[in-house]
Amino acid sequence: MNLEKAMRLPLVEGGIVKVIIGAILNLIPIVNFLCSGYFIEIMANAIREKHEMPAWENWGDKFIRGLLSFVISVVYMIIPILLLVAGGISGFFAVLAVLTGLVMWFVLPMALARYAATGSTASAFEFNAVLSFIKAVFGAYIGVYLFSLVLFIGLTILAAIPVIGWILSMLGGFYIGCVLAFLFGEAYRKAAAGSSGTIGA
Repeated sequence: MNLEKAMRLPLVEGGIVKVIIGAILNLIPIVNFLCSGYFIEIMANAIREKHEMPAWENWGDKFIRGLLSFVISVVYMIIPILLLVAGGISGFFAVLAVLTGLVMWFVLPMALARYAATGSTASAFEFNAVLSFIKAVFGAYIGVYLFSLVLFIGLTILAAIPVIGWILSMLGGFYIGCVLAFLFGEAYRKAAAGSSGTIGA
């Protein structure tokens, strides 16, 4: 994974303005589906080796992509949610919910990358294919996943600082989303190239 390129991507060629716009939109419920759609576009760009931040245009398309990515995420997390509802916040079911949730959260980025590549929500639920893509680039994929955990822990700590911390975490949250979308998109591209040579497979 090209970590340096991913970290620079949101900061060059007008990217900072796009990050600020995204950070503001991300604060507004429902409207923030636009941001999820934006991340899907970044994934699609990375998959096609198009290393640039998307423009803030085609708002309807962004909203639909974001809404569908939200639906995909909810479906992946439905089992952990149901286990948590069934068992409450303590006990066996709670532990099972956490473990299942961690597994689903690990798999979810590749599922979203498949959706970004194909434009088909059905491809995100082809579980065997999703797992085979993860397996094809497992070392790099788990590296990006652990990197994402470190970034979000850092963001949580930053958000605890009054005022300036909140502002920086707002901008940082969207920035991190852009970086990770690029990295997981790259992971998909490499897995696809290694498995079949067909990006939309």
